[in-house]
Amino acid sequence: MTQIGRVRVQEFENGRLKQVVESVEEPKKQFDGTRRLFPQEPLRRCQEWTAEVIARLGKEGVLLEESHGFQSLHN
Repeated sequence: MTQIGRVRVQEFENGRLKQVVESVEEPKKQFDGTRRLFPQEPLRRCQEWTAEVIARLGKEGVLLEESHGFQSLHN
């Protein structure tokens, strides 16, 4: 497993982490068996959603990286 950063305990306790994660719309169900439910819409993979969430967490200063102390990923 690769570590991508750290989150302060306070971000869990005050609900900020959850708030930021939930601000990124998750992919909806796109298939019923092999049939696409919304063929006019582009497919959106869970990995793409995860990348968007990580970027948003960094931008909002929730996800921190360690380098001489903690710094926001997107200062």
